[in-house]
Amino acid sequence: MRNFGYFGSESLQTISIPELTCDGQTRIFPSEERQLVLEDMNFDGYQDIRLYDTLGGGYRVEWVYFLWNPKKEQFEHEPALNGVPAMCMPSFDQEDKKVYGMVRYNAGSHGSYIYEYIDGVLTKMVYELGEWLYCDDEDIIRWLSDAGVKTEWPHWQIWHSYMEKRNPDTGEMEMVKDEYTIGAYEYTDGMGEEVLTVTGDSEIGEWIAEHGW
Repeated sequence: MRNFGYFGSESLQTISIPELTCDGQTRIFPSEERQLVLEDMNFDGYQDIRLYDTLGGGYRVEWVYFLWNPKKEQFEHEPALNGVPAMCMPSFDQEDKKVYGMVRYNAGSHGSYIYEYIDGVLTKMVYELGEWLYCDDEDIIRWLSDAGVKTEWPHWQIWHSYMEKRNPDTGEMEMVKDEYTIGAYEYTDGMGEEVLTVTGDSEIGEWIAEHGW
């Protein structure tokens, strides 16, 4: 049990935490910094609470969120924030009233998010994906040769950049960028060069989407 809010010796609110966590346990680690954070998470001018829960795979930090309800003068659990990808590594920009977050899908793939509150609802505004993709070197060399691109580099890797933004008129997320940059490199010194950048709807882009891993 945790008591939040005191007026003199009077406790204003008691919140039971365990049933709100990922696995029904409250973890308090003295070595963990900022495990109890007070900040305005919905930009309404009131301090809210996020309580460190646990650390998952891919650097995913889970929190238990409580937003201050000024009408009830109580903190209220907000489970919806746990369903927002940005909230695993949240950063709250008080000046621009934006929520930034990042998700690590795997060692070579990361997603970043920007959220804003629209009519009180946390709404995704921007999603950006960056990921390394690999295809067989021989396949890439053969494709580039057929396309008239010549190079002496023996090894290849591909960087995929993808971005969606919210259309303010329709409220829907729309793709604004989908590019593959093919780069050549040497295993020995790590040096290389960008050889070709193509869009996702091009012939090579569709080929990479099908064969990349």
